[in-house]
Amino acid sequence: MSMQVLFLADLDRDSLEVLRSVAPPGMVVHALPPSGLASSAGAVEPLPVLPIRVNGASMAERSVPDMVASCEIAIGGLVPAGFLEAAPRLRYWIVPFAGIPTATREALGLRPDLVVLNSHFNAAFVAEHAWALLLAAAKRIVPVSDLLRAGDWRPRYAESSARFLGGSTLLLLGYGAIGRALVPLARALGMRVRAIKRTPGNAPELDRLGTREDLLPWLPDVDVIIVSLPATAWTEGYLGR
Repeated sequence: MSMQVLFLADLDRDSLEVLRSVAPPGMVVHALPPSGLASSAGAVEPLPVLPIRVNGASMAERSVPDMVASCEIAIGGLVPAGFLEAAPRLRYWIVPFAGIPTATREALGLRPDLVVLNSHFNAAFVAEHAWALLLAAAKRIVPVSDLLRAGDWRPRYAESSARFLGGSTLLLLGYGAIGRALVPLARALGMRVRAIKRTPGNAPELDRLGTREDLLPWLPDVDVIIVSLPATAWTEGYLGR
């Protein structure tokens, strides 16, 4: 008996074949663009039949509604309208990135029988992006660039307002995969690093690791904060309203 997997993404053929090549024996992997799955009425629309392969072996083509109805694992960031109602065999939903969008969490909450999993494969990419934003803010890249592009060279001769990050203290709110990926970036600039997570633990790579109770006492000693907390009822208003 094969297990049906539906990846809700507009994957190119090469990417889809890579997924199929690493799938365990008997696992059937399909890919469908989520934009074509649902109509405004919420029903799954029939689309042209697509080829299905199991570990590279061609199988008979099936219609999209049949694929949805038979899938047991769905992979996607958002839940298309009508999808859950049209997938009675669905057992697992995998969000293929860090964090679960609010709309997805609310939609999946209507199916308490599902097991929801969260992949953090993109943690390093998100950490690098966060670091790029931090450098842009500390060095005032965007406002200075805008002035220079407009022919205003005053920033070139004015006293620098850029922040020097070496020797400063970084506080990571949330110490999951993204937070851990940020530590070596901060250390490379000679920053001290603290982190706050929901539960106590040990992290020898940090200067200090605390919980939410440590937030207010630590704030006066912190120069930079990077937030990588999930959007949940527990984190709402974490730093204010």
